[in-house]
Amino acid sequence: MKYLILLSAFFMASVAAARPIAYLKQSGGFCPGTCPSASITVEDNGTVFVEIQKYVPTPSVERRVLLRMGRELVSAMRRDINSIQIAKLVDMDEGQPFCADIPELLYTVVQGNQKIDIGIDRDCHKFRMANFHGTQIVSMLQSFLDMHYYAAP
Repeated sequence: MKYLILLSAFFMASVAAARPIAYLKQSGGFCPGTCPSASITVEDNGTVFVEIQKYVPTPSVERRVLLRMGRELVSAMRRDINSIQIAKLVDMDEGQPFCADIPELLYTVVQGNQKIDIGIDRDCHKFRMANFHGTQIVSMLQSFLDMHYYAAP
């Protein structure tokens, strides 16, 4: 019985100790109706959460588990995050027209205790790090957002 209690306490501590390693934050845009915004959070234990904030008819927030990644994928993601060298975000669509009323997407990773913005999609333009670090993380976060919308009720 003592071992079961100790094992339960260890499991609860490991779940509580999970820390975010990457984020995607959707904001802005124009849409008729509810105009929800979504956030994706990837934790170091492999849990991927989606948080939906709705404003109409009344403000509300819904947070749920989207999926759980395996250890190998989490390790690869951590390796990529730890290898990121901070660089200026540059417009990958330079010279193209801008647009309005679409959601902005901000891609962020946590390296140590520092949050690093590795990409922004804004006004129909994609801004990425000049050294192209973090591009795979951006793709993964975008895929998680796509999965959320695909599975949304």
